[in-house]
Amino acid sequence: MPTATGLKLQQLTARRRHGRAVNAVAEYLRKTLSIPNIFIEPRRISGFRPDVLAVDRGGSGDLHSVEVRILSSAEDPRRGLGSDMRSIRQAIQRAKNHPYHFNYLALPAVKENFSQDPTLFAPDGIGRIGILLVEETDEETPRVSQLVRPERFRVGAEKILPIEKFLVKAKPDMEVRI
Repeated sequence: MPTATGLKLQQLTARRRHGRAVNAVAEYLRKTLSIPNIFIEPRRISGFRPDVLAVDRGGSGDLHSVEVRILSSAEDPRRGLGSDMRSIRQAIQRAKNHPYHFNYLALPAVKENFSQDPTLFAPDGIGRIGILLVEETDEETPRVSQLVRPERFRVGAEKILPIEKFLVKAKPDMEVRI
């Protein structure tokens, strides 16, 4: 039974848990980027729809894309990702092809160590997928921390153009005004 101040994770649907994790990641990026515009679940751009898209306006306008993965309510994060590890590896491979400067996967705080994982790097060596850990608790909003710092991917101007067209028309869900 939920307490007056909190929620029981087992009683939340996967969709609500995913939504809470998306909000926590958006808040994390809002605090860590210089002057971000943050889009939560923007429309599909260039064949991919990130859970969170952040544009850091504090310099060159770097694009940060995050795909959020959560465990089902029945899975125990302390036991690790287990069978979901294959889908995580597939998500890593997909993320290498996304047309964003910085790509992240947000995963549950589990025992797997991604910090030295060579599969996070782009085939040409320019770019590495960042890993964010999302820790869910019954009483608080999820906490996000960085396990692997992303490295900038090389992205051609032809791939950036559709994203820039979207950004001109779209209104961010979170924005730092200066």
